[in-house]
Amino acid sequence: MTDLDADALIKIRRDLHQIPELALHETRTHDYLMQLIKSCKRHG
Repeated sequence: MTDLDADALIKIRRDLHQIPELALHETRTHDYLMQLIKSCKRHG
């Protein structure tokens, strides 16, 4: 996995806070994070 700088982490945090989901029903959050992980693996 590649290192993320502060700006990238802030963007991720802001993106996640734009996804309103109930606890234990975070399907869009899950999809976002899986896409992020796959992207990091490709670049790492």
